[in-house]
Amino acid sequence: YEAKEDHRSSALYVMANERPGDVILLTAPENIFAFRHYYRGQLDIIPLPQPPLTIPDSEELERELASVARHYDRIWLVHCRTFFSDPENQITQWLDGHLLPLERIYFPSYGSGVTVTAYLTDPPEKAAPPEGATPWARYDERLDLLHYTVEYLTADGHTASLRPDALVAGDQTEPAVPGGALLRVRLTWHVPDRLPPLKGSLRLIDEQGISWTQRDRRPLYYWPTDTWPVNTVMYHDADLRIPIGAPPGLYRLEMVLYHENDGRPLVARWPD
Repeated sequence: YEAKEDHRSSALYVMANERPGDVILLTAPENIFAFRHYYRGQLDIIPLPQPPLTIPDSEELERELASVARHYDRIWLVHCRTFFSDPENQITQWLDGHLLPLERIYFPSYGSGVTVTAYLTDPPEKAAPPEGATPWARYDERLDLLHYTVEYLTADGHTASLRPDALVAGDQTEPAVPGGALLRVRLTWHVPDRLPPLKGSLRLIDEQGISWTQRDRRPLYYWPTDTWPVNTVMYHDADLRIPIGAPPGLYRLEMVLYHENDGRPLVARWPD
């Protein structure tokens, strides 16, 4: 058994990071039963190529992958050994060539390991913002936050949304977010000028100003901010897990941007 793929680690990793709009693609579909033995998350699992176990036709496989990409925001590729089902690794090659990878992690074993890769299905670069658009916040006059949304997966697999104005104003009519939930915060930026390499720190702050948890990451790991095109709109997702056991109360989300090289924060201000 120790020579088999580490489906336990790959399943737990996806479960720890899954959020609304995600899907799992599992190569080597003969492993679907082993993976599902450990996976207890809320996402759809699509084995490719579809059973029975046959080497896929290239055009048919591309159509299937394109269809998945149209219907989901992010794809988790759980890639196992594919000597029989996909000997030329067509699935990985298509995803690498058509989508933006966000992260990649390898779980080794004595035999064949498992590679887990997250892909963004929609290009993060958009057209320039409308003339006169008012940002929510401005960072060092170099980056404007135009909009954001907050969502999380409920225990029954549905997507729940929080209103941005409720987060700002502390609207207590919003439903309580349960401990253990992973918040997905989608941030939409205007890039008026060339940026340095930046990282973002998403934090959960209580009413006394105490930070309960934070997660620091590059906004788009394989697309650093110093290469973002000028005068465009870019979006990315940040996520943060609500600590289990945090006392009930009002909390706010805080996004701190800082220089990746030396940790200096950008100064944020809010237009009137």
